[in-house]
Amino acid sequence: ALDPAAAIDSVERLLVDCEDSSRLSLRRAPVLSIVIPVYNESTTIQTVIEAVRKLPVDLEMIVVDDGSTDGTREKLLQLQATDEELIVCFQGTNQGKGAALQAGFSRCCGDVVIVQDADLEYDPSDILNVIRPIVEGNCE
Repeated sequence: ALDPAAAIDSVERLLVDCEDSSRLSLRRAPVLSIVIPVYNESTTIQTVIEAVRKLPVDLEMIVVDDGSTDGTREKLLQLQATDEELIVCFQGTNQGKGAALQAGFSRCCGDVVIVQDADLEYDPSDILNVIRPIVEGNCE
């Protein structure tokens, strides 16, 4: 007999382009996509990524560096080296938050997409409360 969970899992596997086309990884499609636009946030980016990783949900995290010049890019490369599921995109020049979000949204594979600012203006622990109405089917 066909195992429905195994069939769904195999169908949900897809290739996701991380930083460049030479780094492709096979991943299971996440439920939640979190896009983090970043510009010169070397002092907070690691804290944000660690806080998002602690959320008790299946997720993909897409960080878009919008031309940082303060060491954020180097820090992201270090974090990506130890977190193979972290998707980092680098924009060559600062194009603004809207362009960074657009770049992140274009890479999302989740059922629900949310933005987390890198400056900790929003507390990552609030994400679950924000998406709760969607998950519970209370949004149309």
